[in-house]
Amino acid sequence: YGEEHYSLLASGNSAVDAAAFLQLDPTALANGFYTLRLRVVDLAGRRGEASIDVEIDSATKQPQLLRSETDFVLTVAGHDLPFARSYDSLARSIPGSFGEGWRLAFRDVDLQNDAALTGRETAGVLGTFADGQRVFVTLPDGQRTAFTFTPQKRSIPGQTWYLPAFVAADGSGWSLEAPATVLQRAGSSYFDLLTGKGYNPANAAGTDYLLVAPDGTRYSIGDGEVREIAFADGVRLLVSDSGIVASNGQRVQFSLNADGFIDRVVADDGRQFLYDYDALGRLLAVRDLEGARSLRYGYEEGALGRLAIRVDAAGGKRFDYGASAVVQQAITADLGSSLGYLATSFSGDLAAGEEDRLAFTLRDSELASTASGAVYLGLIVEGSGGLLPQIPVLQGLSPVASSVQGNRAFALYRLDRAGLKLIEVSAASAGSYQLSLFVAGDANRDGKADGRDAVLIAAAAGLRSGDAGYALPLDADANGVVDSLDLQLLMQNTGFTPNQAPVVVAGTVRTHEDLDVSAPVSSFVTDPEGDRSYFSIVGANHGTARLSGDGRSVIFAPETGFVGSADFT
Repeated sequence: YGEEHYSLLASGNSAVDAAAFLQLDPTALANGFYTLRLRVVDLAGRRGEASIDVEIDSATKQPQLLRSETDFVLTVAGHDLPFARSYDSLARSIPGSFGEGWRLAFRDVDLQNDAALTGRETAGVLGTFADGQRVFVTLPDGQRTAFTFTPQKRSIPGQTWYLPAFVAADGSGWSLEAPATVLQRAGSSYFDLLTGKGYNPANAAGTDYLLVAPDGTRYSIGDGEVREIAFADGVRLLVSDSGIVASNGQRVQFSLNADGFIDRVVADDGRQFLYDYDALGRLLAVRDLEGARSLRYGYEEGALGRLAIRVDAAGGKRFDYGASAVVQQAITADLGSSLGYLATSFSGDLAAGEEDRLAFTLRDSELASTASGAVYLGLIVEGSGGLLPQIPVLQGLSPVASSVQGNRAFALYRLDRAGLKLIEVSAASAGSYQLSLFVAGDANRDGKADGRDAVLIAAAAGLRSGDAGYALPLDADANGVVDSLDLQLLMQNTGFTPNQAPVVVAGTVRTHEDLDVSAPVSSFVTDPEGDRSYFSIVGANHGTARLSGDGRSVIFAPETGFVGSADFT
């Protein structure tokens, strides 16, 4: 509502006459205000547009994933402030500090009100508040709640005025306040008694609203975000786009990417956290440089795009959005990047009726390397010990080709979006299995699709399963014959090259006795695809090494009085 951040709900190109395009389901949307916009065009190219504003406020929702993950805890004068990222599957299209659907819990409140739009909001002309005006906010704990504008009347002989006040719509224990402003009423609308301007809390300079927690902690909101946190004992934290500053001088630093999302955080103790996003603005990875830990996320294919996978060093989870609940399922293994899963098969065991869930990653550079801009990826499951596999499933996608022959099941999928993906392997009977992944057309199984493969496939043209010289790697679609379809699949994948690991080259820098020296990371770490590289310092001899504040250099401090060769790793 009041923004140009629209999501497509339905589209078509057929003639219509008083037809219903869709039914808006309030259980599928976070509570708040929305604008529905309809755009049409006729055969002559004439265009029309209509819109309507609606309020969603339903207690019943579709199965909803609410997840909070804490990267670190800022402790100030006895107060713990978790630096927590919160995800809401119903708010997945709403941008927060960490991309679409991800909020910085204590900062992003997604504040909305239903004051009439003036069309001049960019110039600071905002709609006037009236009796019953509603304000929605997302609380730090993730709860979405509403407050109703109910000004308090004050009077003395000959003069009546009003003070802004809000009443909570539920029993959350939270309250909403606005800076004290003397108002006058005209009809059901309110105006500043001194200036005569229509009253809207966002017109105030600095703080627009005060969100007060049950324990007395006050969150000052300005420009739709929390700008200050004041604890009941007077300890204060200032929050901005560049970080957090405590009243005792403690500081947490932020840096933002081109889309305005946080891509780097330096905690008050110097620890650094990095955040990566995909082309759609969704959080893909979180890396703790000092702890050498990382988290990766994957999302559903298609229009919904909800959070579906979470993987870290300890394992992973799949989030299955069922009819009545979101079920968390363990991920069996993370196959990693294409350098690994294209070169090495995965072995596992299954009981009858069970399934294994295996994660893997496809990189943007791998999609960009192919002639088609997509990757045709084959999956082969071979059973042993009595296991009869079913067709392997790539979550959210339909196979281009598939088959089951005895103890071998095959599927070929087209992937046109990078990210963390999920394979499901299942069988009707118990036993062991081996899963192999390949790029369609990679006849020599070297992990690439190139001219060498074209020569091999062309030389085997016409061969059928059972013929001398026939081999499954030549038959990309596994239909039992090496034909033009296999060559076409190779052409689609031509140019595919696995994303390569960064290259580290030993370098030398010079300094003087007892003098620190700074060495740019770019001088000894490069990435073949130009991807962002991540690193941590694991040791040093004859001195100490640490990353600079911006993470682009290593600062080495030699031991006092040391002269000679020192090093760090």
